[in-house]
Amino acid sequence: MTTQPDPQQSPPRCPYLGVEVHKGRLGDAIEYPSFENRCWTTTRPVPLLLTDQATLCLCNGYLHCPRFLAARAARQGQEQPDAATVAADNDSITNAIKELEADVKASSSYQAKSRRRWGWIGAGLIFISSLLCGGLFAAYVGWQMVRDDVASTTPGNIDTLAAPVKAQSPTQPQTYIVVTATSPQQGAPQASTFDQSTNPLPNNSTGANQPSYPVAVQPTPAPVSGQAQQAPPSIAEIAQDANSVPIAPDVNAQATPILDFQLEVPTRRPTPDFVVPTSTPAVNDPPTPQPTWTPVPPMGTPIVIFYSEDKKLEKGNCTTVYWNVQNVKAVYYENIGVDGRGQHEECIRGDDDDAYTLMTILPNGQTDWYTVTVSAIAPTDTPAPTPTRTEVPEPTPTWTPSEPTATPTPQTVFGVYLEASDNTDISCARGESCELDFYAENVGSAIDNVTVRFTEASSWPHQLCRLDGVCSDTQMTLVDMGLTSTGVVRLRVTIPEDATSDPMIYKLQAVSEKSGGAATSATIKVNVSVDDSK
Repeated sequence: MTTQPDPQQSPPRCPYLGVEVHKGRLGDAIEYPSFENRCWTTTRPVPLLLTDQATLCLCNGYLHCPRFLAARAARQGQEQPDAATVAADNDSITNAIKELEADVKASSSYQAKSRRRWGWIGAGLIFISSLLCGGLFAAYVGWQMVRDDVASTTPGNIDTLAAPVKAQSPTQPQTYIVVTATSPQQGAPQASTFDQSTNPLPNNSTGANQPSYPVAVQPTPAPVSGQAQQAPPSIAEIAQDANSVPIAPDVNAQATPILDFQLEVPTRRPTPDFVVPTSTPAVNDPPTPQPTWTPVPPMGTPIVIFYSEDKKLEKGNCTTVYWNVQNVKAVYYENIGVDGRGQHEECIRGDDDDAYTLMTILPNGQTDWYTVTVSAIAPTDTPAPTPTRTEVPEPTPTWTPSEPTATPTPQTVFGVYLEASDNTDISCARGESCELDFYAENVGSAIDNVTVRFTEASSWPHQLCRLDGVCSDTQMTLVDMGLTSTGVVRLRVTIPEDATSDPMIYKLQAVSEKSGGAATSATIKVNVSVDDSK
């Protein structure tokens, strides 16, 4: 008979956690997760998972443990607790919850203020960076524009024909003079005259707006030494004369001399005739010898190893001939095709030496022969030995230890056990969920994965869940359960709003995965019904 603890006390760990001291007596629990700790909420102590001990049993989390709540409810049904003690427990729990909520609220408020402050700081940094980048870019572009304008302006004054052009009448077209420079001509200078018959001027009867164009300038000889040289007219004078109103020529007047600007036309150089030299070999030079390409055998260098195990033998004895040939096309031993590596037994039949041949065909078709000779040894008369008596010592008996009996390898046994934490007939109102906990235990001799599954399930929505919140509609697996380890799987059935009053049946079973499904527990039947009184 087990000794139940007093749940009225509130230690920092679950009061139902302890170790078995002697014959069902409860001892103090180990203060850290251990396989020796047991849960004493039932008549039989139940082993616990180490994770359950750390998160529920060894801290104040046991107040939310379903096993503790079920045991306390059962004990309160038998004994009425002191109202003052219950009120004190409720007040302490309420105060702890309020303090925890206040701490969480203060932490959340501080984090929100910190995030808001850092957000404004980041926005300010981004704004300042944008202003700096934009200002630097604008300054750089302005400096480039100013530099381009200054560099494009050439210092100094430029003389143009703008002034004479502005003096022209609006109806008179602008005239340009093309001056052609010529090279000097040998010989005496000759004056050129204007021939009206060959270069007639346009009719001037329509007015004075028709311009006159001078004739092409003839090549002007260089001035003779000692002769006075007149300075050439400026560009402004030439433009003014060209844009002036032409006057009708007088037939009786002398021809107007052509302006001589004494400019030289550079003589164009003749186009050079490029002659591409070609190398012509000498007639007497000997031809250069070209290297000859030597083909490399595609199969590598041929290797032939051919020998006999014995060099000399007596008549009737046998020896073994070995060969190992590589990188050849074919191998023949005694004119019989063989593999590249092999052996053959040969025996001496006569008194003469025996020779054995090996033929190889190289990749280029060449044939090579190899010979191994085994010499025959003439038999000699061997005198028969005189038999002598050999003393046979009698063996002394010695003790021989017996062989140790082989230790049989223990056979691995797989087994699982499934137990419901409460009555399997449960009920709840429509639209609510009914829950029932099941304890799955590994009763085998090795670590195993235990799966709790439905063998039969009705139409109402149902789930199997672990305590950490993971759920499944078909089965739930507890991974790597140690020896005598127990896990909790919770059945949850939701009753629809339009459900009938007929009860629904759900059957559960625990299965050992490492046994391939051979080791199973007994099937537990659960009846779920509608509670119309709620």
